Amino acid sequence: MQLGTLADVAEVFSALGSLAAVVVAALVANKTLREVRIDRKLRVRPFVAFQMGGEQILIGSRTFRWRIGGLDPDWVEKNFAHIPEDAEVLDLESAHLYGELENLGGGVAIGIQTVWTPDEMGIAGEMFSLGSDKLEQLKYAKHVNTIAPIPAILKGGESAQLGRLPTFLVLDLEKQLTEINGHVELLYKDLEGDTFSTRQRFHFWRHEPKDGGTVYGVTFYEIAADSLSLRSSGKSRKSG
Repeated sequence: MQLGTLADVAEVFSALGSLAAVVVAALVANKTLREVRIDRKLRVRPFVAFQMGGEQILIGSRTFRWRIGGLDPDWVEKNFAHIPEDAEVLDLESAHLYGELENLGGGVAIGIQTVWTPDEMGIAGEMFSLGSDKLEQLKYAKHVNTIAPIPAILKGGESAQLGRLPTFLVLDLEKQLTEINGHVELLYKDLEGDTFSTRQRFHFWRHEPKDGGTVYGVTFYEIAADSLSLRSSGKSRKSG
């Protein structure tokens, strides 16, 4: 091989080596940039969840009058017309709040909503699963069991509570339910408009002590594993 050819080959390998170094440097820089972005996302994203554990709820009875908290009375009267106006329904005692939600993230959570879905109910100690046909009944529908906490905007470290019961519990007209198992989904956005959700299991229960009276309570369980992702479910879309 001639010397000129060897020199040309050396230049090619030198160029390839320089290109490889540039590529490696770019990959390292991109990896570092991704890590910075992930770290920033972790620091600025909200993460809202119920504190785990059980608590007693102060629940009493009232006359229905086609009123369900958070829902338009005219809509309730039209869609629940089969329930007498003077029926006795369950409701929170005056000014009572329950369930503590906390923003465990570093960013602000806005427009927080909690969506309640029952999976099974207990009557006299026997549990019954709720099939899709049962869940099609209006009192189990998500839009009538969506509750905004007070307040519905939380900075990191702040907490909120709920001021009304799910509709499926309010309309337990026969007062037969002794427990309800299901899941609650917490929906919220960050300041950039990205939407997030957290899911947890819940357990409503009713107990009648021997000395009389009725005690109600709720227990919240661990956060669903797929709620721990840093990814959002996307930007909210504006209508119109």
